[in-house]
Amino acid sequence: MNKPRLTYLLTAISAIFALSSCEKEYTNYSVSNATLQEYVDKFLEEAEARGVKSLNPYKTGLNMYFGDCHEGAAGVTYYENPIRIVIDEETWNKYTNYADGKSQNEHTVFHELAHGLMYKKHYNDTLPNGEWATMMAGDPIPSGFIPNTNFRGERRTYYLDQLFNSSGTKTPSWAKPVFDDPTEGLTKMVDDDFSAEFDSKHWTTGENSNFKATTNTGEFVFQNKSTNNYIVPLKNITASNSGDVYVEAVLKVEMSQSNRTFILEFGEEQDNGDNTTYTYHYASFHGIRLRIGNMRCYAPYGQATSPKNIFGNDYVKVAIRKKGDYMYYFIDDKCIYKDIIDTNIGGTSYGFIVYSGSTLHVKSYRIWNDGTVSQYRSSAERMPQIIDVEERETPNK
Repeated sequence: MNKPRLTYLLTAISAIFALSSCEKEYTNYSVSNATLQEYVDKFLEEAEARGVKSLNPYKTGLNMYFGDCHEGAAGVTYYENPIRIVIDEETWNKYTNYADGKSQNEHTVFHELAHGLMYKKHYNDTLPNGEWATMMAGDPIPSGFIPNTNFRGERRTYYLDQLFNSSGTKTPSWAKPVFDDPTEGLTKMVDDDFSAEFDSKHWTTGENSNFKATTNTGEFVFQNKSTNNYIVPLKNITASNSGDVYVEAVLKVEMSQSNRTFILEFGEEQDNGDNTTYTYHYASFHGIRLRIGNMRCYAPYGQATSPKNIFGNDYVKVAIRKKGDYMYYFIDDKCIYKDIIDTNIGGTSYGFIVYSGSTLHVKSYRIWNDGTVSQYRSSAERMPQIIDVEERETPNK
């Protein structure tokens, strides 16, 4: 008769002990900031949406907080008990001032959670166009590459699919971009061929202690003799602020030994009295590596492999096409990068950025647009100006 009572008593004691154990395990969970907790919740939601339901940091333990990583990293994961993740507060705050800040911060947290909760290691393989194959790229980064990952739009979906279901993820279409005729439906508005005819009103020439610019050698040549970087804008040109545009230049670059960067750009300029600020889309070259971005983003948000080295002896055709909500980048008529536009940058300023000690040779320069704007600018004077260009990296530890 007493046996059932004893069994009930033992069962009750076991239940109490189990609850106490759970409470003890949950004390190993600490996320110090509500914003960070939102990203943790989102990570778990994305995992569960892809069939991964085994992640439970509340039970297994997690200690995440803002701090100073002391390693030049946006975040660092420590394999302790519980897993400890430090998100660099200074870098986080810098991101929030840029158009891509939210995606940068989300990538940082997700990357570190993949380390800590899934024990993912760094993986530096690339897709056919030279972008990272996973969102887990990190130290040690191969020479010529940057750790930055484009974690926006359709790329974000791919990287999360790959993270949680790597075996079932196919190579995405944007990693093999095709654009047969980038000028289709557009009207040519600038056609400057320095071996034939060109409009001298588009080009600033002259020489001073900082640069020399000429157009009398069958090409436009800009020699940057200074230790500064120069933006070299074209004059008397405007195109649609919101419409479609295609910009093409046949060029080569002679560089100083210490510099391997050159930028083709188009975008907008703002006159702030003594200074002019530029916000633009750009293609920046580092040997055969191409960095993609715009100045409203914290850093180059993407990278690709170029079929040609722009710093070689041969001329290379470099082009950028804006079509609707997408940007396309071309080297010698080959489309090598496609990306969604999520920043409102028009096409009213065109030109180049020539880094210190480098010489730009332009054989031809052409612009097509959708015809919505065709008039010239009223002001003819747009001299080359010193510009501070910082191509930041987003290192992952």
